[in-house]
This record gives sequence, C-alpha cells and structure tokens, in this order.
Amino acid sequence: MTGEILFNPNHVLLQTPEGNISRCMRHLNSIYIQRYSRRHGFDGQLFRGRYKSILVCNDSHLIKKIRGKAELLTKIFLTLN
Repeated sequence: MTGEILFNPNHVLLQTPEGNISRCMRHLNSIYIQRYSRRHGFDGQLFRGRYKSILVCNDSHLIKKIRGKAELLTKIFLTLN
C-alpha cells in the first residue's frame, strides 16, 4: 500500500506492505515533534488537526502525483524569484 501524506505545507510519500500508515505517521510525528521541540525550546502542539492521506493505487497515479508536486514547486520557485 502506498499513500501520500499531506502535511501543511509538507508532503510525504510512504509505502507500507501492511497498510499501517496511521501507525507510521504517529511514530514519524512523535519523533519529529520531540526533536523540533528540543532544538527550538518549543513546548506545545506543533501540528493542528490530523494529517490527510491519499491512497496511490498504481504507477500512473504515482507519476501523476509527482508531476503535480513538481509543477507546484516550480510555480512557488518562480513566484519567489
């Protein structure tokens, strides 16, 4: 099972044979938040709400998602420069 995890504004593409994306995200979020909080002296909630996941069913769907992200990043880059 491959899923696209949408953070705001970050995107993560994960693949898991067991379909346990929620468990993976809980672990990833806890590690990231602990390290971020320690590094920046932050205490409190870092992310709001729950992440959004989209099931990527096949290679053509994956390629479409990657192209969409590349186009978005290109637009952001051109806007900033």
